[in-house]
Amino acid sequence: MNVTGNLFCLDVLQEKGVEQRETVGLQVGLSITRSVSTGCATPPGIWCSENGGGIVVVVLGGEVGLLIKGEVTPRILAGGDYLIIDDQSSYRIEWTHPSELTVWLVIQKLEWNNNVYLFSTSEPQSIDMLER
Repeated sequence: MNVTGNLFCLDVLQEKGVEQRETVGLQVGLSITRSVSTGCATPPGIWCSENGGGIVVVVLGGEVGLLIKGEVTPRILAGGDYLIIDDQSSYRIEWTHPSELTVWLVIQKLEWNNNVYLFSTSEPQSIDMLER
């Protein structure tokens, strides 16, 4: 199936402190998820980690501060920046821009488990995060 779309077509209700995710590409072994947020942060004490191949974060617009576990200061990424996070690292979103939309892609390998790929839904999701 061939699909087209626009990563900047933001037909979602945007609320401060709410991140919205949508899987925009799904191929054998690969998932591409678009995230859109304003003023978001991962709740204190929570770390994200990927099981298997790590992730690539590509920021399309806005800004995000991503903290890798074990590092002292967050890495600040803006439009055009990318960060490859290996499969051994945990990370958290320290902040996204407080008044502008931050739009980024998360590209990750899908895990194979009993002949079924495990992946997130393609329906847009709202995720309540700590408001900054």
